[in-house]
Amino acid sequence: LRALNELVHAFVINELIMRVEKCKDEVVFLDIPLILENEKKEKSYGLKFDEIWLVYVNKQIQRERLKARAIKENKNPEDVLQIINKQISIEDKISMVDEVINNEGTVEELEVKIQDLLNRKSIRW
Repeated sequence: LRALNELVHAFVINELIMRVEKCKDEVVFLDIPLILENEKKEKSYGLKFDEIWLVYVNKQIQRERLKARAIKENKNPEDVLQIINKQISIEDKISMVDEVINNEGTVEELEVKIQDLLNRKSIRW
């Protein structure tokens, strides 16, 4: 599994790098769920980034949402929870990122928070 993950991870990062280089946009956002767990490896592959933003929910909400999603996708909720138990805790991640966006409300509230952050950073989207 480790060897397979290494192969797939390298391919995905290289693909991201190629697509970013082809992109003409001034600002590019990448959704990389395990960036903090693999940051050194991704930089060694040549992935460059200016900031890391974390979309945050507390542990209880995270677990509730993951369970609901697992059930919806016909997965075992306990298997999904075991995966997040192997990751850096969400509380620790907060101290490792440039920006934290609280996502404990509605989708509409999240959109407002993201737009506010983009405006604060003078990023037109």
